[in-house]
Amino acid sequence: MRPSPQRIAQTIIGITFVFAGTGKLLLPLAGGAVPTFALVLGEMGLPQPELLAPCICGMEITGGLALIRDRYRKQASLVLGSVLLGALATFSIPSTFGSPLVVQGFELGREFFRIPLEAGLLAALVWINRKDAAGSHPSAAP
Repeated sequence: MRPSPQRIAQTIIGITFVFAGTGKLLLPLAGGAVPTFALVLGEMGLPQPELLAPCICGMEITGGLALIRDRYRKQASLVLGSVLLGALATFSIPSTFGSPLVVQGFELGREFFRIPLEAGLLAALVWINRKDAAGSHPSAAP
């Protein structure tokens, strides 16, 4: 049986979040060549960045794996949507339309692809959870 477009999108979104979360989690292995995710969160003024960074990475990895495995789709979408909204509100929108964030000499932000990408992921998370009248989505069954 061929997977539905929703299922394909769900898998792609899941892979995207697994890679994003893993990449941020592995930044300390770069040996200080690039700022860590915790350092970026700290420069943004968020509280307890050393605790917050691995939690966000964990949510991205776990939520992405849940989407890939088609488990807890709605809950994973809610968590990942919250992460996206937080990223848009605290980093993407302010650093695109305002001043970029400078961390260890790296200028972060002003990436005009970021807002459409994150908004598209957010819309896709809503779309994969829509009620399908035909019930073609594998997780749509009660």
